[in-house]
Amino acid sequence: MSEYAKLSPTVIDQVLESLAEGQTLAELARKHGFNRGWFYQVLEKDAELASRYARAREMQVEAWADDILREASEADDETNVQSARLRIDAKKWIMSKLVPRKYGDKLAVGGAEDLGPVQLSWKSRSTTPPETK
Repeated sequence: MSEYAKLSPTVIDQVLESLAEGQTLAELARKHGFNRGWFYQVLEKDAELASRYARAREMQVEAWADDILREASEADDETNVQSARLRIDAKKWIMSKLVPRKYGDKLAVGGAEDLGPVQLSWKSRSTTPPETK
């Protein structure tokens, strides 16, 4: 019996639902007793599961965005603020890598749709040679 067969459709649904709610795959692998590397191999073989997994990951990032707002509003003293800042910064960094178009830093470069072309101007100084003695 393959390890994949050990995960019932109900468990797979629970894993995907928990991912979409913001839990990590590492947490879920420990909870349900499977190896993440093995799970990634299963995803390569099962296109339908891979599609559902990709959607769960997209929803996970949205859950993290909600978590960031909650954590920021709940921090009430210096220790909690520092702890919340660490969690928030970690989530923001991961989100910027997973969904850079939405959560990544924007680099404004002239010529983009909403910006005019880059314009350079050059002012030359007087190039009169110094007087010689």
